[in-house]
Amino acid sequence: NVGKFCSSGAFTDLKPFIEKSKLDLEKTFPKVLLDYTQFEGKRCALPLLTDAYGLYYNKDAFEKAGITAPPKTMSELADVAKKLTVEKGDTYQQLGFMPNFHGYETVVSHYMPSWEHAYFDGNGKSNIAKDPAFAKMFTYQKKLVDSLGGYDRLEKYRGTFGDEWGAKHPFHTGQVAMQLDGEWRLGMAEDAGVDFEIGVAPMPVADDEADSYGKGYLSGTIVGIAPASKKQNAAWELVKFMTS
Repeated sequence: NVGKFCSSGAFTDLKPFIEKSKLDLEKTFPKVLLDYTQFEGKRCALPLLTDAYGLYYNKDAFEKAGITAPPKTMSELADVAKKLTVEKGDTYQQLGFMPNFHGYETVVSHYMPSWEHAYFDGNGKSNIAKDPAFAKMFTYQKKLVDSLGGYDRLEKYRGTFGDEWGAKHPFHTGQVAMQLDGEWRLGMAEDAGVDFEIGVAPMPVADDEADSYGKGYLSGTIVGIAPASKKQNAAWELVKFMTS
């Protein structure tokens, strides 16, 4: 929404405040954070919080399954997920990876960075129906769902999961051996007292983009100043304090 905030005037242009404070943005923030908090050269926001996503995995489960390294490509992810899955009747004792959307952080926007893609074309219109990367991702996800037992079976199992933010998260309990998640997962898993060694790796990438392995997905919370604010200088001091 940064584009809308900047172009509509919903957020005040921060350039005068930044220049007056002599805040060096390039030395304060990574370039990627500066890129998504401005629109067409207008700086209307600063990054307040940034989340970095990756693949969290159960090293003990990997060792038991004879897997020596985390997957680097999406086909490897599918193979490893299958090897890690332990069935129990019509359900699972352990699922290698929960591929269904709404599997907590397993959502479209977090899957897509594994494929080179563009949500919008040069005219600002949706590119989802035209960019083949989206069809590849959805096709991959559907095949992964089918290979791990099908949507209904997976959804039934997902119904046994604990809260995403609680100690009974399925990764903590060993119900799921790999989890696409944000940087908070490691600390939460350790606080929950898991009885296995935790591994962390970049998310796998599309097979035909294997040389891009190591890239990641970032999402963030931004902060700005309302143009109607009667205390903009004080608001800027707060923004500067909270971000730098």
